[in-house]
Amino acid sequence: MNKFKNIVYILLFISFPFAANAQYAEDGLKFTQQFLRGTARYMSIGGAETSLGGDLGALSGNPAGVGMFRKSDIGLSLQYNNNSASASYLSNPEQKSSVNNFKLSNLSVALPVYVNREKINEICNEWIGVTLGVGYNRTNDLYSEYSFGGRNPNNSITQSFAQRASKIGVQNEDLPDDLGFAYDNYLIDEETTNPVTGKILYVPISTGNVNQRLQNNYKGSQNETNIVLAANYGNKLYFGASLKFTNQNYDSENYFKEDGINSIFQNPSESVVMLNQFQKQSVDGSGFTGKIGAIFRPLDEVRLGGSIEFPTSWKMKEDYSYDLNSTTVNGTFYEPNSPSTSYFEYTLTTPFRYSLGASYFIGKMAFISADVEFIDYTALKMKSSDFDTDQNFKDDVNAFYRSVVNIHLGGEVKLDQLSLRAGFANYGNPFSDNSANDGKRNFYTGGVGYRINNFYIDAAYINSSYKTTLRPYLLDDFSEPVLNVKQRTNSVVLTIGTRF
Repeated sequence: MNKFKNIVYILLFISFPFAANAQYAEDGLKFTQQFLRGTARYMSIGGAETSLGGDLGALSGNPAGVGMFRKSDIGLSLQYNNNSASASYLSNPEQKSSVNNFKLSNLSVALPVYVNREKINEICNEWIGVTLGVGYNRTNDLYSEYSFGGRNPNNSITQSFAQRASKIGVQNEDLPDDLGFAYDNYLIDEETTNPVTGKILYVPISTGNVNQRLQNNYKGSQNETNIVLAANYGNKLYFGASLKFTNQNYDSENYFKEDGINSIFQNPSESVVMLNQFQKQSVDGSGFTGKIGAIFRPLDEVRLGGSIEFPTSWKMKEDYSYDLNSTTVNGTFYEPNSPSTSYFEYTLTTPFRYSLGASYFIGKMAFISADVEFIDYTALKMKSSDFDTDQNFKDDVNAFYRSVVNIHLGGEVKLDQLSLRAGFANYGNPFSDNSANDGKRNFYTGGVGYRINNFYIDAAYINSSYKTTLRPYLLDDFSEPVLNVKQRTNSVVLTIGTRF
C-alpha cells in the first residue's frame, strides 16, 4: 500500500488543481460539483428553475415543478462544447489549446394523470392530479486538453525525484515504483547516508537549464437518470420527489517531457539527455440518491420554491498506470520492463444540496427568476480499505474546502410565439483561504424559443470561465513551475420537443 500511496501522491499533484501546501489534492471535488444542466430553456435562464416548473428541466431540478404539466411532454437536447485553455509556462508567451465534443445532454418525458380534470384551470382546495416523469441528463462534462512548455533555467523534475527518495531514505530496490524507475533510468543516484538519521540521500541528474513540456488530456462525463413523481394541489401547491441513479466515467492521460539535460554525474558521452513520464488514470463510478421539493403560488404573479438533494454515495473504481523512460546522448533507451499499475476501490459521499427560489410573472408576457443553492464541501467523505488514505482525504477536505452559495438569475420575455431569454449563474469558490486556488465560476447565458401548436424548439448559448493552478512536480522550496491556467467553455444547446 505504501507504493500505491506514493504513486497517488504524484498523480494527484500533476492531474488536478491543488493548494500549494496540501499533502495531495483530492478528486472528490471534481466528481461532486454539478453545473448547468437540463433543457435549453432552463440553461438559457442561468438554471434559475427552483420555483418555475412546467419544463422538462424540472426532472433534474426541483421535482415539484413536474407537477405543473397539463399535457404530456417529450423532448431531447443536443449540446456542443468548445473547451479552451490558455497559460504562460515560465517566461514563455501565453499558449493556447482547445478540444470540442458533441453529446446528447437530455432526454425526458412527463406524463400527467388527472384525478380532477374539471379543476385543471381553477384555483381550488382539491387535488388536481399527479405527474410521472423520467429523464436522462448529462450533468457534468470532464473534457479538457492542453499542452504547455518552455525552458526552465531554475530546476528539473529529477530534483523532485531525488528529494522524495531522500525523505524515504531506503536502498534503491526498496523505493516506490516511480522512484525506482527514476533510479534505474539514471535520473537520480545514491549520494551518501545521513549520519543522524541513517537515511540514504539521493542526488538528481540535473538542477535546471532544461526544456520542459507537459500535456494533459481529460475526457469523461457524469450522467443521471431521474424518476420523478409530483402532485398538484389546487393549482397553487406542488410537491415532488425523485430517485436519481448516477454514473460516471473519467479518463486522464498526463505526459511530461524534459530534454536538453546536462548530466552532473554521468560520463558526457553516455549521459541521459531526455526523459518522458506517462500517467494514465481511469475512474468509473455509480451512485444513487433522492430529492424532494415543493413550489407554492401565493399569488398568480409569484412562485416560491425549495428543494433538498440528499447525499450521493458513489462506488468508485480506479485504475492507474505509471511509466518513465530516459534516452542518452548516444541513443541508449532505458525503461522499466512494464509500467507500474494499481487498482483501488472506494466510496465517495457527497454533501446535501439545498435550493431556494422565487419567480415573478408579468401576466403571460414575461418572468424573472432567482435561485440560491447551498453546499458544504467540508462534508465530503471517503471510505476505503486503507485508513491512511481516508484520513488524508478528511484532513485535506477540512483544511482546503468550505461551504459555498451558488446564485442563479434569469428571465424570459414572450413575443407571441417567440421567446427571448437571458441568465447568469455564479458558482462560489469551494476552496478555503488556505488554498492557492480560486474555484469560482461564472456562467453567462442566453437563448430563444419558438412554439407552434404542440411543437417547440429552444436554443441556448452558455459561456463559462474559471481559473486553476497546476504544478507538474513539487520541490521542497516551492520553486517548481506554476501554471495559472484560464479555462473557458462555449456551449450551444438545442432542445426539440412536443406536447400531446
